[in-house]
Amino acid sequence: MMLSYQLRSILCAVAVIAPMLSGCSTYSQVIKDVESDLAAGNTDSALATLEKADVSEADKTLYLLDMAMLRRLSGDFQGSNAAFEEAKARIEALTASSVSETTGSFVLNDGMFAATRVSPSSKPCCMPMPP
Repeated sequence: MMLSYQLRSILCAVAVIAPMLSGCSTYSQVIKDVESDLAAGNTDSALATLEKADVSEADKTLYLLDMAMLRRLSGDFQGSNAAFEEAKARIEALTASSVSETTGSFVLNDGMFAATRVSPSSKPCCMPMPP
């Protein structure tokens, strides 16, 4: 049986969105409603449900990714791109803070690398010692 392109797109979106939402308790009921609408083939209703959602700051990036997918499925490519760009900016901001945290950790814990250096006398026994 050959599925239509739109139905395959909807099922793909559900498959992508659902696993990402399993840990979001405040967002999960909204997504259940969105998934029901998508499964019924009602993309516009799913989009309206998501747009009405009260989203916490912690769920904002996920919300933007979901919004981008639903807008793309409903044919609003400009709105989809805008939501993807906003989500991308938020992800990059989170990544930047992780990089700065890692750099700070490296600077503060530079002594840990001194302990991992191998001295000539501590080489493994299976390696010949130089003359």
